[in-house]
Amino acid sequence: MTQPLVVPKPGEFFVPPCIDSNECVAGFVLDDVFFSVSCVGVRESAVSDEVIGRGNWNGEEVSVNGVEGFNESLLVAVSTDGGYCSEEDPDQRLSQWSFAFSEKMEQAPVIGAVCEVGELSAAQRLANGCHLDEELLTCGSGPGFPEEVLGNLGLYPQPSETFGADVAALIGTDNPDDLLEWHMIVEEQGPDGEYVQLLLREAPGTGELQYLLDGSDERFDSPRPCNPQPAG
Repeated sequence: MTQPLVVPKPGEFFVPPCIDSNECVAGFVLDDVFFSVSCVGVRESAVSDEVIGRGNWNGEEVSVNGVEGFNESLLVAVSTDGGYCSEEDPDQRLSQWSFAFSEKMEQAPVIGAVCEVGELSAAQRLANGCHLDEELLTCGSGPGFPEEVLGNLGLYPQPSETFGADVAALIGTDNPDDLLEWHMIVEEQGPDGEYVQLLLREAPGTGELQYLLDGSDERFDSPRPCNPQPAG
């Protein structure tokens, strides 16, 4: 069946029909440009007062505003709740605005914009690589992480049945003392395309900083002491 032609009014966006739900990207068309809507929130202070467009998004009337310092044909803010990216994130940061990125925007500028004006949790900052220009530490091997990670490991999500490394399988034990209090810190893709995950914890009872690597060539048979040192 042919879809009806959508002719939006000036300044009004429309949500295009989706034929294959497995390939659909949540978004809308404004001024002949498709914008995909992200779960990441925009800092309210970065949202311009300029309203670029309006429309119906998930059953609510929303506005599309500019983002300070960015070309509105590439990046905008939508007045729908942002920040609901992961139920596992203990430091989830919410906003009344969500990012919407033009299909014409390259990946690197997208990540740069998210780092600059996103309302990001500690884990989101690491996941988006916002820390890569900082002085980083390592545990002797594995991905680098910024020093502030060690200030409060509780800001980072713990592995679960649906998220992160299987600690018991990784170290080959079901000893409860070896499985508790791990936090996912960094997931990094290597040149071979494989992902390496770094997990840190303060060991119950001793408070010793320990680490695990998932996806590394090294084999962990138990948690290892982490003695942070400058990366590189």
